[in-house]
Amino acid sequence: MRYESVTVLWDELWLGTMAQLQEEISRRVDVLKDELQRLESMTHLTKEEKEFLIKEKQVALFKSFITVLEAVSQITRASAETPREQTFQKDYSKQIDAAIEQLKQPITLSNPHSCWLQLRLLYSMLHRTGKRSGTIHAMNQISPKLAEIKHSVIPNPGEDGQFHTIHSVGQTVQVLPTKTRPKKLMFVGSNGHRYQYLLKGLEDLHLDERIMQLLSIINVMFTKINRNEPWSYEARDYTVIPLASRSGLIQWVEGATPLFTLYKRWHQH
Repeated sequence: MRYESVTVLWDELWLGTMAQLQEEISRRVDVLKDELQRLESMTHLTKEEKEFLIKEKQVALFKSFITVLEAVSQITRASAETPREQTFQKDYSKQIDAAIEQLKQPITLSNPHSCWLQLRLLYSMLHRTGKRSGTIHAMNQISPKLAEIKHSVIPNPGEDGQFHTIHSVGQTVQVLPTKTRPKKLMFVGSNGHRYQYLLKGLEDLHLDERIMQLLSIINVMFTKINRNEPWSYEARDYTVIPLASRSGLIQWVEGATPLFTLYKRWHQH
């Protein structure tokens, strides 16, 4: 099955990238502003020499930002595979190109931070759109191929000792409001049971998988101890399935409270 278009949506990719860059861009613009003011006081330099020096400085300071933004632009400029990606390209392609182009233009002493105004506007637009669209998405909009799965021969993820296939995929996807924006998916098995998983991107789940394997071994050891004890020991484990180097599925555990939720409540009060 293909999860790429669901793992990190294009608007999430741009929001995450810009959120990481904004503070550093602002800091480097201030550095350029100071440099501009210093050059303005150098009366022995011609206007052309000053412009050349500040341009060289700007290219050096902004090169890493432009490289990152152009790399992300290359991803979202590729042929759209889903209705959501088509809508994204129609709504934001011009703004993205304008924002990158503006960063390449010489800054001015009168308004140095105007060189990344388009980038800030793009961030605000995507942020507002994300709030309006909410946290529930239709599967046929973000992955028509997954939405169309019916009566497949694909094994249900993470089942040991049983063989149930995926009968269908849930038609809605819930996005959790945490940093990596994981997606809650639901599969209907050939046995009629519903299985829920968290699809996580931007994280290597191989270590999580090893921890679950360790807990499984511990539970085997506990079975021997439990025979001679009036109570039973058991370490709660769950299925972790790495799908690639930076994504994977985690079995959804009902009734549990995430540590992040506890931290957020404490932080708010």
